Amino acid sequence: MAGAPPERSADGPPPPSDLRPATSPSRGGFEFTRTLIAVDPPVIDGTCGVIAVAREGEGAAAIAHILADHSVTGRSPDGWARAVAAAAAAHGTDEVIAEGNQGGKMVKQILLAADPRLRVRLVHASKGKVERAEPVAHLFEAGRAVLHGRMPALEAEMMGMIAGGGYQGPGDSPDRADAMVWGVGEVMRGGEVRVRGV
Repeated sequence: MAGAPPERSADGPPPPSDLRPATSPSRGGFEFTRTLIAVDPPVIDGTCGVIAVAREGEGAAAIAHILADHSVTGRSPDGWARAVAAAAAAHGTDEVIAEGNQGGKMVKQILLAADPRLRVRLVHASKGKVERAEPVAHLFEAGRAVLHGRMPALEAEMMGMIAGGGYQGPGDSPDRADAMVWGVGEVMRGGEVRVRGV
């Protein structure tokens, strides 16, 4: 489930901190039509998956770009919420999608306490993490989802997700990969990947 962004210039893609806001998305040859931060909140003090995702193009030609892994481990709710707010600011977006299975509406309240300007939408999982990841794996295989640079911790979790179910990667749960799956599903909404929101 890994890939590299298509070549657009000799310089390659810009570093995530150099991206312009979604309202003016041209940089390094990429034209992003939507950018968001995807969040898989932790259980107690585990890892909070925080992944920046963008979409290039529309319809069947759309490509999901995984821009950066901003995940944090061992933070208080205020700590990981501030990490989400910082990631949103770094990528020039106020859009956040967060899994609400752990904490429900409290997740949204925690994120808004960190930055009231965030536009937070909760999604709820009705399938297991690996099953939810399968459509995203197909996008990677088709060249329609790409990573911007190396993200070792995220890539290790992606490699640990076994087709047909099960997880054999680092840690107890692929929190970073799960956040990425939610993010790709959201930016590619209307395409192959669908998520149920509230």
